[in-house]
Amino acid sequence: MPIGNYAKKKSRLDRLVGLLKSGSHWTTHGLSAELEISHRTLMRDLKELNESGIPVEAERGRGGGVRVSQRYGLGRLHLSYAEILDLLIALSVAEKLSSPVFLKNVKAVKNKISVVMPESFSGQISRIRERVLIGENASYAVMGTVNGLRKNGVDVLNTAFFEMKCLRLKYVNSKKEWSERTIEPHYLLLNSPIWYIYAWDRRSEEVRFFRIDRIQSLEVLSERFVLHHQEVFLREIRKHFQIV
Repeated sequence: MPIGNYAKKKSRLDRLVGLLKSGSHWTTHGLSAELEISHRTLMRDLKELNESGIPVEAERGRGGGVRVSQRYGLGRLHLSYAEILDLLIALSVAEKLSSPVFLKNVKAVKNKISVVMPESFSGQISRIRERVLIGENASYAVMGTVNGLRKNGVDVLNTAFFEMKCLRLKYVNSKKEWSERTIEPHYLLLNSPIWYIYAWDRRSEEVRFFRIDRIQSLEVLSERFVLHHQEVFLREIRKHFQIV
């Protein structure tokens, strides 16, 4: 088949799958009219979809139609490493909020994540919940100063936090003063909608906290750290924030 015809057919099949999954009621004649193809070509396309593993179901009875099984795609979800870290942090937030509605399957989801992650990360997965903290909502005055951290910056931060690696960052404080620091990101704290890092500052050898949206650049270092000075961290956190 010439490349042009192949691309045209693939585009048609992709559109056909989209129509079948749309939730609208489609008959074969309606589909062939929508796609501007003959009924014979449509039936050939439906057969090809079935043979490729996409389950097309036919509804029986007068006026019956066709659709892709509503369960098609379950079990086929593939997440990147960055997406898995986002999900783990989001699950930890949900657990801390103790929502009775959304927590039914959290444990099962985390177990499945553990299966696909390297065995060396099992400790980080089990510990991540205690390292993600939730405070009260930020004040309106603070909310008015929020800036965004670039997506690649979030991925770098999450990687260092989860893998317990040191971070080198450039930071600008509320007084517009710049500094460059090497930190150990021990805790993440959410004062919605603002996130903070509570970290051990290698230069001052003290606990420091940083508003994530004020970080200007981030770099993950190869050096790892272990959690330490836990009582100091928790005392400093409670000094500044009311923790849920």
